[in-house]
Amino acid sequence: MRTYLALCGFWWLNEGYLAPGASVTVPKKISVLVPDPEARRFEAFCNDRGHKKSTLIVRLIKEHMDREQYPFQESLLPPVSRKIRTQQVQKKTAITETQK
Repeated sequence: MRTYLALCGFWWLNEGYLAPGASVTVPKKISVLVPDPEARRFEAFCNDRGHKKSTLIVRLIKEHMDREQYPFQESLLPPVSRKIRTQQVQKKTAITETQK
């Protein structure tokens, strides 16, 4: 992980130089199934115009959501791990059962 962060210019992340409460977004992987004719057309378009396919896809998705005026709001709550969520459900279940 240290090597990956250093290669990406985020060496300071691993060294504790990130401000408390600050976060860095890590790109998510999305797989898209495209019919063969459209895939060939898209690849030809990218080759002709000099686009990298992944970069163009991200830009097209963003432009579409902007055109649709889809609002973006990050979660105000920190992510909860599955383990913590399971513990919370178990506690609620135990409380409910004792009240019966």
